[in-house]
Amino acid sequence: TSAAKLTQLARLQGKATEQTMENVVGVVNNFNKANKLSFSAKEIFTDISEVSDSITVSLGQNPELIAKAVVQAKALGLNLDQVDKIAGSLLNIQSSLEAEMEAELLIGKNLNLERARSLALQNDYLGLMDEIGKQEGIVEAFRNGSRLQQEAAAKARQSTALAQDQLTSAGDFGRQTAESGIGQLA
Repeated sequence: TSAAKLTQLARLQGKATEQTMENVVGVVNNFNKANKLSFSAKEIFTDISEVSDSITVSLGQNPELIAKAVVQAKALGLNLDQVDKIAGSLLNIQSSLEAEMEAELLIGKNLNLERARSLALQNDYLGLMDEIGKQEGIVEAFRNGSRLQQEAAAKARQSTALAQDQLTSAGDFGRQTAESGIGQLA
């Protein structure tokens, strides 16, 4: 359950569970305010309970950092397991570069996934999600492009492991955050 996971994480950090829960609620509220969104703390607590142990360790077993990562992933229409898969697929350098270059040629937009690859290599989930949110060219081509452009975007999308429905969600969020800036975590 979410309470059990938060209690475990709080103990690992030497903090009281109530303090940790208040801090997580603060993270959610700050993100909502900065990005004009309205995620409930309850749904974020639930998502935190579903974060894999390997991701939890990668985020330093820090409940607040995990909450930031969860809410940022959710804002992109993803969960942290999907972000982890994106990181893994970006590290398949050859196919990722081929898909990126093909998409650039067909959609006529410059895509730069180099920073995303670097962040994936560093297990920097927060930075990776921020970078993914900046790839509006893929989303726009998928939404408005010709069939060839959509296929190229889909191929580039596969190199970042975004499923079609997730790409649409990310696109909707991308339009909102282009004005407010994704990842504004206080």
